[in-house]
Amino acid sequence: MSDPRHLDHETGSPGHTGGNVENSDVFVIVPVFNEAAVLEGVLGELVDLGYTVVPVDDGSSDDSWNVIRGLPVHGLRHGLNLG
Repeated sequence: MSDPRHLDHETGSPGHTGGNVENSDVFVIVPVFNEAAVLEGVLGELVDLGYTVVPVDDGSSDDSWNVIRGLPVHGLRHGLNLG
């Protein structure tokens, strides 16, 4: 069985053939707008898989930014919604 912490760079599929990179070398950019209710679960799952996670809060008016700040991710925030 393939190790889910490895991704074949060539095919985008889990595996151990040529082109493998560690998940920590993969940056997952997550757009966020008023997603506080589900954010911790989604980002937490990506972190647990070993990815480097970069949520970008696009001016949320809910608690999304506070959720992001409480997780081991590299959060970015727009002060107002930029669409």
